[in-house]
Amino acid sequence: KVYSLRSNCWRRIKDVCFYLKFNREFGFLANNALHWMVFKTPQSDNRNLVGFNLRSEEFRFLELPDFCLDKAFWFGIKAMGGDLCLTATYREINNVVVDVWIMKEYGVKRSWIKSISWNKPHNISDSPVAAPLAFSKNGNKVLFNIAYKWCNLVKRGGKFD
Repeated sequence: KVYSLRSNCWRRIKDVCFYLKFNREFGFLANNALHWMVFKTPQSDNRNLVGFNLRSEEFRFLELPDFCLDKAFWFGIKAMGGDLCLTATYREINNVVVDVWIMKEYGVKRSWIKSISWNKPHNISDSPVAAPLAFSKNGNKVLFNIAYKWCNLVKRGGKFD
């Protein structure tokens, strides 16, 4: 159901066919839609990104970058500068890798762009998910929750300043 402030009542909308496994998942607003990472079945381990358009009151699945299909990863997803931003933290042999992806054109899978990728980020063992907090005005740096330092996107591999 959806509550309308305008009509001051609850209204039933089309049934949803996905599951939130974690009660503490909050949706985030981007492109006039609330978004969540969900599962298509209760038994599934594969996460899917779904958006609820506040204007049309319809749900829509958004495709993740291809890398997400074959890796076990910790994720963080949010709106950054009006775009969807996905942070994936995963292990490769003896390294921990953090990738930050930005969806430049809403709803278009091929518009996901990897803006940064680096191995062994500082203090990653304390927090499995490296979440971006902000981008600099010129877009060359991103502030992460890892030691609250700016990471320079222009330097090869992303270097902390």
